Formats: sequence, structure tokens, C-alpha cells
Amino acid sequence: MTMTAYILLPIRIFLFFVFLFVIVPFGFICKKLAPAFAYKAARFAHKYLYIISGLRINIIGTPSKTAPTLFASNHVSYLDIPVLGYIVLCRFIAKSEVAAWPVFGFLSKLQNTIFIERKPAQSLEQKNELLESIENKDNLVFFPEGTSSNGESVLPFKSSLFSITETAKKEGLHMLVQPVSIVLRKINGKPVTTEDRAIYAWYGDMTLVPHLLKVWQQKSIDVDVIFHEVLDPYSFENRKTLAHRAWEMVKLSVECGASTYSLP
Repeated sequence: MTMTAYILLPIRIFLFFVFLFVIVPFGFICKKLAPAFAYKAARFAHKYLYIISGLRINIIGTPSKTAPTLFASNHVSYLDIPVLGYIVLCRFIAKSEVAAWPVFGFLSKLQNTIFIERKPAQSLEQKNELLESIENKDNLVFFPEGTSSNGESVLPFKSSLFSITETAKKEGLHMLVQPVSIVLRKINGKPVTTEDRAIYAWYGDMTLVPHLLKVWQQKSIDVDVIFHEVLDPYSFENRKTLAHRAWEMVKLSVECGASTYSLP
């Protein structure tokens, strides 16, 4: 560990306990007693968490201001959650296992995340919850790769995860889709290398707590978040063509690097 890491780590651990025992309980109290304020409390919690983790966010493009919008993002780390959770007023769509994650499971519940189980018996209930959310004009965020990677490239988007757009069509509901790219740019002020990516990226069989402690030892982590052109599902033949187009847009910006990418 460097001297900077020795200084930063205990400070950030202390700030994390403030988060855990003050901010999170306050957020759940808001959710129970003042539901209208819960989203703002969740956004504050996300911002607090990414700031104490040393993340610096550079937003490129403009998040859709038309609700409901489905934000389809590549997935690099659990840190994507506080990053996007602060920028976009939204609900997340996540696999059911996320609910049991330390810290980030709490955050997900605070933001009314829709947890998806791979059980046929749950499919109708989950479909109805998604439709209700669209009817309420809630923005939704999901990670259609279905898993995380080191962020150097983008895995093909699973078209099945875009089925909500077809369901919405059948019910006479209209929602937009906006592809989003998360690009790791610098660590401690230096351009990121392949070896450095594991500091931010969380994938494979990595364990959460040791990884988070490694994050907290860094002075700064710069992340670009690119909001691409909004897509209208009605302009696409089916969910497969929609998913492929969204994947192409995200893949291009990630692989060429946000610093050299310009929006069309």
C-alpha cells in the first residue's frame, strides 16, 4: 500500500459506516413515511457512496427527459449502480441475487429495484410490476449483457431483456430506449491500463469486500458515462433488432474510448 492508500482507506471506511448507520436507515424511513421523497434520498445515497469511493463522473450527452425511458447500459462493476443511480431518477431492473448483496442490495431496495427471478411461476407477477412501473412513467435502468466484464469490450445484449418494450406496445404503452456506455478512463489521474481495470471492474469470481477495499485505496477513479441517441422501439421490427442497435452504439464508444468518441 502507498502512503496515500494508508491515509485514504481508514477515512473512507469511517465514511462508509456513516453511510451504513445514518444515511441508509434515513433512506428507509423516508421510503416508509414519505415515499415521494424516497427517490431523492436514494439519489443522495448514491452520490455519497460514489464520492467517498473516489469516483469522478464525466457525463457525455444528455439523459432522456421523456419518461418512461429504458436506459440500457453496459455493466462493468457494482459501482455502476451508484453512478447511474445518481445521474438518472429511476428504478433498476436486476437479477434477484442483487437483493442479497452487501450495501448495494440495500441501495437497490431503497430505489424500488424490480428484482427478476428466473422462475416461470414469477414471470406474470414480474411482468405486471414492470407494466405498472411503465404506466407510472418510471424510468428503468438495466444491464442487458446479463453479467459484468472488465469493460474493455461489450458482451452481446440479450434481446430477451428488451421484451418489456414489446409487452408495453401490446398494452398500448409507449416507452423510449436510451443506450448508455460506462467507460473507465483514468485511475489516480493516469490513463487506465488492462491491468488497472480490475480496480474498478468487478467480474468473474471476484469477492466484493476485498475489491471495495482496493477501490477505497485509490485517490481517484475517472469514469465517463455516455448517453447515446434515444431509440424508439416502434421504429424497430422487433426486440432483437432493437437490442442489436443498442449494443452497436454502446460497443463502439467503449471500444474506441470515451475520450476519442464523439456523439453523432
